[in-house]
Amino acid sequence: MTSERPPSKIRSLLPLVWAALFMVVGILVLIYLGRDTASLMNSPLGDWELKPLLHTESVPTLASLQGKVSLLHFWGTWSPTCRRDFPEFAALWETFKDDSRVAIFSISCSPEAEGDLEALRAETAAYYRTLETAIPTFSDPALFTRGRITRMLAAGGFGYPFTMVLDQQGIVRDYWLGDQPGTMAQAEGLIRSMLADTVQPSSAPAGSSTSR
Repeated sequence: MTSERPPSKIRSLLPLVWAALFMVVGILVLIYLGRDTASLMNSPLGDWELKPLLHTESVPTLASLQGKVSLLHFWGTWSPTCRRDFPEFAALWETFKDDSRVAIFSISCSPEAEGDLEALRAETAAYYRTLETAIPTFSDPALFTRGRITRMLAAGGFGYPFTMVLDQQGIVRDYWLGDQPGTMAQAEGLIRSMLADTVQPSSAPAGSSTSR
């Protein structure tokens, strides 16, 4: 005659262990899905590898942009959304093109890695002629800059158009991914706000007064 053993304590705790495990996994998933904002927002871009494409022969370094507000706009002529939104970006560039405190970058992109830069240059130039604009434009041929942004976005991934604004210290202050109405108006408002917050040095000696 055999007797049945009572279930062990470990076996009886298995449901609780599984429940706790599922809870931990759920928390980790939520953290992962929300980490794009935490990772990209208020973080330095770090570096880029842009190349001149049209109407420019050089690429400023991020270090040389210290003290300036910068806007990067990634787009492609192949995207209907990009083509629809680009005139607003062109107008924003016109607004700030003579302001030495602001640097605006147009980055023309292919759907994938840029295998044919000459074709990209020709397509971008043809589109610019329809707008009668000559915006200095760059490419990201090795996907280096877009890859860096994608890793910082984490959950959301990269998409077109993509616009981001960096402050005078090179910190990402906001970004807009995909088709979002009012992007350029919001970007302009942010730029003006950051310019207004810049402390202007006084020409008068400390403690002096200009009033008589």
